[in-house]
Amino acid sequence: MDDPLRYFPHREFREGQKELLLDLHDSLKDEDVVILSAPTGYGKTSLYISLARMFGKSIIVVPRRDLQDQIEMKYGIFTLKGRRNYVCPLLSNGRNVTADKGPCLLGKFQCPIMNAICSSPGSCDDCPCRYCPYNNRKKTALRIIRSGGVICINPGLLNNFIDECDFLILDEAHIVMRMLMRGVKVSEKPYDIRETLISEEIRVRNEISQLIPRIFNGELNLLEKLSSLMRKIEAIRNLLRFDNLIYYWNDGWIIDYAPYHEEEFMRLLSDGKKLLIVSATPPRIRCRQVKAEKHIIHPSRRPIFFCPIVKFTKKNIEENKDLVYGSIARTIEKISREFISKGITKKVIVHAVSEDHCKEIAKRINLRKVVHEKGNLDENLSEFLLGDYEIFIASSLDTGSDFSTKDIALQFIAKVPYPDLGDPKIRKLRKIMDDFNEWYIRETIDRICQASGRICRGPDDFGCTIILDEKFDSLYKKHKDKFPEWFRDALIRCQRDEITNKVESLLCDMAQNLNRSR
Repeated sequence: MDDPLRYFPHREFREGQKELLLDLHDSLKDEDVVILSAPTGYGKTSLYISLARMFGKSIIVVPRRDLQDQIEMKYGIFTLKGRRNYVCPLLSNGRNVTADKGPCLLGKFQCPIMNAICSSPGSCDDCPCRYCPYNNRKKTALRIIRSGGVICINPGLLNNFIDECDFLILDEAHIVMRMLMRGVKVSEKPYDIRETLISEEIRVRNEISQLIPRIFNGELNLLEKLSSLMRKIEAIRNLLRFDNLIYYWNDGWIIDYAPYHEEEFMRLLSDGKKLLIVSATPPRIRCRQVKAEKHIIHPSRRPIFFCPIVKFTKKNIEENKDLVYGSIARTIEKISREFISKGITKKVIVHAVSEDHCKEIAKRINLRKVVHEKGNLDENLSEFLLGDYEIFIASSLDTGSDFSTKDIALQFIAKVPYPDLGDPKIRKLRKIMDDFNEWYIRETIDRICQASGRICRGPDDFGCTIILDEKFDSLYKKHKDKFPEWFRDALIRCQRDEITNKVESLLCDMAQNLNRSR
């Protein structure tokens, strides 16, 4: 192997990065699957970018479009996003129809222009598919990977590229794995799983073939249905690729991956290649783990305040909805106004766990706000960051998002993010896992730790996290040993009226220390 230090993308290493990079390099010499575990904000991206460039023929998989943007802009890595980010030239015809609805996904399809079966889009002289931005960018990605380069994709595209690479990197691996291991609902009772999936794909293809000419003739209300069916085709293909891991749920005729097969799934992904699993809270599988010993950001620069306001539970909401949401909303607004008026922050993030909680909290807060809408997280986030807004209330910002801007120095965890016991997959997991309770607690702690690292990404950053849900108290007391040391070091318990003064005191101490060092 080459020397990975030659490929490090920055002039200087942060404390501990150089040693960690060399440790990763040595581990990948001996092992096919290696975990990189380090706190949020440690600089894990710089480490795996170095290794990707050293190995060549490398694929980086990240779960969100904004992460792809960061990797492309900061490191110059070529990115290919999902089809919904590109226009389909065949179906658009002056309309903004995205490529996730393109009939080319079917392989062979009835071309609405030539009125003939097409198996090679773009082959006709006047075919609009020649100018498909998605397919052209996909061809570029393939050329890069085949010539020994590095590309960044999302989990939905992995099937198209996995056989082309020598080195596969899963960033925010705990989220990527959930997205890869996605099941489908079938329309008949599965007796033979593989045959049922093949039959379901044929049925979906036929339904799509009937929709395309209708859409081409102006029935645009069918576009979302077409997009949903196309996504189902992709999910079926994934299941068929790893069919030795799938199983059938009795409730709802759903075919899905066995939840306890995470380790076997990783082994299949690494077949014939090296696999690096990257996360602050990695999946618990048996393999070599390279772990950062400490957080690079001092606890005083990333305080985590526990300010118990109300027990944010389903029972309490049913008994007194206004009390729960009102108490949370008033606290968020009061502290946010204080922080903004004193120049500590310009913008605020709220982690609210679900879209319903987002809406209920938002309507009780009188600040310029953006509220997370289902399926539009990237658009909502961009609107918040670029617009004249003070607060963003979202359900799923606990992973992946990198708020390295100095404008955001305050975030709230409104509710302890326990996994939803009403989710069918969680219900199934509860039935079949002997250690479900252990998994349930660890999953919750992982989500809290992930959320806590969103606004402090470098040693010079400053950001406060405030946990408002009283339920955190019992969770922490019972399971303190399961929280990482970097989290425990930063945790401060206080009352609502004390937070601003404590933060100002921390900032004053930092300024004095900086002056002394000069």
